[in-house]
Amino acid sequence: GEDRAFLPLTLTGDGALTEQDILTLHAGWPAILPKTRHGRQVVFFDRRKFIPSATVEHRLRCVFYVFKVLASSPSSCSHDPVLFLALVSHTGRFYDMDFQWVYRAVTMIQNIMPVRFEWHSFNLPNPHKQDQFQTTMTKATEYAIKISGSIQVHVEWEPGQLLKVCQQSLGMDASSVPVCIGGDWRFQQFYEWCKERAKQEREEYRDFILQLKATREEAIATGIANGTEDRKQSAVARSAAHNSNSNDAPPGEATNSQQPPQTEEERKRSKRRLADLIQSRRKRERQRKEFESLKEETAQLQRENTSLQTEQQRLQALLQTAQQLVLSSSTS
Repeated sequence: GEDRAFLPLTLTGDGALTEQDILTLHAGWPAILPKTRHGRQVVFFDRRKFIPSATVEHRLRCVFYVFKVLASSPSSCSHDPVLFLALVSHTGRFYDMDFQWVYRAVTMIQNIMPVRFEWHSFNLPNPHKQDQFQTTMTKATEYAIKISGSIQVHVEWEPGQLLKVCQQSLGMDASSVPVCIGGDWRFQQFYEWCKERAKQEREEYRDFILQLKATREEAIATGIANGTEDRKQSAVARSAAHNSNSNDAPPGEATNSQQPPQTEEERKRSKRRLADLIQSRRKRERQRKEFESLKEETAQLQRENTSLQTEQQRLQALLQTAQQLVLSSSTS
């Protein structure tokens, strides 16, 4: 809703990040890798981890969350810049983007976040499309320089080149280098990190979340009480109008229309009924929120399962293609 801007930026599901934002981050775009041997933070971007249903705004909020996590780390605010590794798996196509929008977003992040960056582009060209790669790479590099100001480009012409850059030039261990570059790190590790981070944030913001829920319940109860009071005043007004009309009736009829005043016991019973009504409505509202929360969590898990199944199918198709290439090359 419109009040999300005032909520904490967390992975708990009840903060500023939407359900789709959290799902996008769980998919691994972007992902925070383990620190280098020199203690530098590393962020990994792999466009193959894009979720089709995620918009640019969803991905930008994920980037903001990652920057928030990095900014909270003292090592990120030191003189050593954060390493940003962008993996590009070239297929001969260049994806058009809104340059002005991306440029404004990157510039804004660089200006407001107390974090310095060092951009690296890791390229895995298709060996059968080297001519297309040169054209695409030139265009992509110019585009990246316009956005980030500077970027270091690395190309893997032979197996193991990118892994060598990570280990020797950037100071990364094999355990912190993604598998797709030749290391041992997997996206499942970042997914587990997100789950653990959500638990920590839920504990950190426990008082705030409880206060927020109490405020909402109080607002609901106040609305119920105000509605009840309005109904009571309307009833009194109708009764007064009825008594006023009865003044013109014969004395016997006017006397019969008058209601006796409530006793102290009747007033207490009325207050108890009102308190029971408010309590029951609070309970129903709380149960409704709990049910909606469980339903959203179930839907989120189902979407994650669908996304993982889609990724598995894609990887299986790539594996079959690779196996066919190996067989064709061996036969030839």
